[in-house]
Amino acid sequence: MVPDEGFAFSSETSELLDSAENLDVASIQQLVKNCAPILQFHPDEEYKIVNVACYLKKSMLGEGKKQIGVSADDLKPYFSSLQKPDSFLPFGNAITKNTKTLPSKPLCYAHVKNIDQHSIDIQYWFLFSGKSGSTANIKWLVEGITGYKGKIDLNPIGCDGGHWERITVRISKETFLPYQIFLPNSKGGEWIAFNKMETDALQAIVFVSKNNHFLYNSKGLKLIEFLKYRVFSSALEFSLFDECAEGKQINFQSGIDIISSDFADSYNDLEPDWLFYPGHWGNPNPTYLNAEKIHDIIKDAFGANFSFLLGQSVLNKLSSFLIDYYSKDCKCKAQGPQQKKCWQGEELA
Repeated sequence: MVPDEGFAFSSETSELLDSAENLDVASIQQLVKNCAPILQFHPDEEYKIVNVACYLKKSMLGEGKKQIGVSADDLKPYFSSLQKPDSFLPFGNAITKNTKTLPSKPLCYAHVKNIDQHSIDIQYWFLFSGKSGSTANIKWLVEGITGYKGKIDLNPIGCDGGHWERITVRISKETFLPYQIFLPNSKGGEWIAFNKMETDALQAIVFVSKNNHFLYNSKGLKLIEFLKYRVFSSALEFSLFDECAEGKQINFQSGIDIISSDFADSYNDLEPDWLFYPGHWGNPNPTYLNAEKIHDIIKDAFGANFSFLLGQSVLNKLSSFLIDYYSKDCKCKAQGPQQKKCWQGEELA
């Protein structure tokens, strides 16, 4: 499962990485940089990865009633006294002067984990400022023959504020080469052999799905969920997809902040204050996630021409599915890195 065995580290790197159990700061920096992913975005993607400093300076706590400090360095006493883990930090609600001077360079944040005697994991964390509304594919079949198929707009269903995603690269302690990569997706995620990835040297090229920001090893449409309902003598098929395509790339070799490591105590002494924030970064309970509003959104999406497909039973079942799916999605994605089980536990926990 080890990728290109012919690839060799430079002599400088090899000297740094001579002992897996005694990695110092320089060794960790080199290893994290060598394996930093390259993200491939959809050409129509609206929301981008931001750095934490920019996000915090443009955010307000809760529902915009209380301004958060303009400097990330000032957050530690505030976060340590916060007793409301259901709070959130909506992006773009702050009135900030001189916004053109805000640091906007996208960064990823690395967490280095000592897994066992054989492996090291590097989690690369990415903060998105938000995501757009979802679309769905529908198909109406009459006696098995397609009467209509097309795409409907479910906006604002799927919209949220700040949320985190990660890519985990598993590295052999014997060769210091990556041999697996974990990519979160709509089904929870999967470990993929590194030699099944498109790569540039030791950097995996990872596709980011449009709007949802799930992560895949190839472009194309990825089925999230498929539902089928009987409508009199016909049938309605409803499906959600992730869409990946070749657009802008971001290479994170030049944009990494190592925030925690099991190997070098100096990193743990410098863990950023925002890492301990117990609340959510985006709104975990969007206002549209209630039955009445979801019903209205679905009816508008289907329009007058296809309203006959939405009997009360179908409407209720479709609404229940969307509320359940997006409630879990918003709550999970809005958690900060250290609040997620995978920070110390298994990736699929």
